[in-house]
Amino acid sequence: MANPQPDQFIKLSMELQEAIMKSDFSKRQRNILDLVIRLSYGCGKKYALLRPSDFQLCGVGKNHIKSELEYLVQTKVLFVNGEQIALNKNYDEWRISIVKKFDQSKWMEVLKKNLSHIAVPETGTEVPKMGTDEIEEFPKQEPKSSRNRNQKVPKTGTDTNHDPYSDAEFQPPIDNIKINIDKEDRKIEEKDDPIFEIENLFIQRRGIGIIPSSDDYKSIYGLIADEIPLEDILFGINYAFDNFKPKHSRDRIRSFSYCETVIRDLYARKQAKVKAQQKKERSNNGYASNETYDGGSNEANPDLEKEISCYYDQFPGLFAN
Repeated sequence: MANPQPDQFIKLSMELQEAIMKSDFSKRQRNILDLVIRLSYGCGKKYALLRPSDFQLCGVGKNHIKSELEYLVQTKVLFVNGEQIALNKNYDEWRISIVKKFDQSKWMEVLKKNLSHIAVPETGTEVPKMGTDEIEEFPKQEPKSSRNRNQKVPKTGTDTNHDPYSDAEFQPPIDNIKINIDKEDRKIEEKDDPIFEIENLFIQRRGIGIIPSSDDYKSIYGLIADEIPLEDILFGINYAFDNFKPKHSRDRIRSFSYCETVIRDLYARKQAKVKAQQKKERSNNGYASNETYDGGSNEANPDLEKEISCYYDQFPGLFAN
């Protein structure tokens, strides 16, 4: 018999859950989101590691997963970076229609009715043991809204401090500090990830929010493997798009390989220029040293020869020819 434990849950903000609930996702798309959320938030990470074949676990076959992922990326619901797939927590950016029957006032009415039937536990109530069915008496885990029933529920789109990866309002103060630190760590990780920066700039400049192809990633990884500096790669991407001259109205940069060619060419020119400058500096330094160095003369010095001869004459027979 199944017996889910009360302390085993996914830390996903209610605000984000509501956004998913009222969005008009298809069954396949919702299954994809469920799997991504379970393997990201449910594993305490900001992203899930999934291959296309892994989505068969949630009923989405290989014939449909590519098109569905492309759609969810285009509509800014998911971020995809190779096998790293994450939910875009800023649901205001989603380009998904709202379900036809959704009514905000009706939702608020239903929500208020359910909140009004929640019993607030008294201070000092004993915490039930794991596995108990007395869920109603479980203390100190009630949403903040249940402690103040007159508090208004924020409307969809209202700016809040909710973090969908970990709801700070459900944690003690000491955990709030840890959560804030974790959020800063995530920002630092994304900032320090060259693949993340390269992919984001490429997709932004291309203007089409589809998933980069495997060939695109090979090109990106190739540049990193060859130790081309990130600033040169980003400069090359911008240079490629800024100087691209379309041959017709639909002509555009579609693959990263075009940018890779430009990046490598610019970097090769830069390296050649640096080497030429270094060679010039060495040449100048060598010329200057030749002007100041007195290496002496190879011509015979009669006085020196006479002095050496007198030295050898002190040892007759020892230095005989």
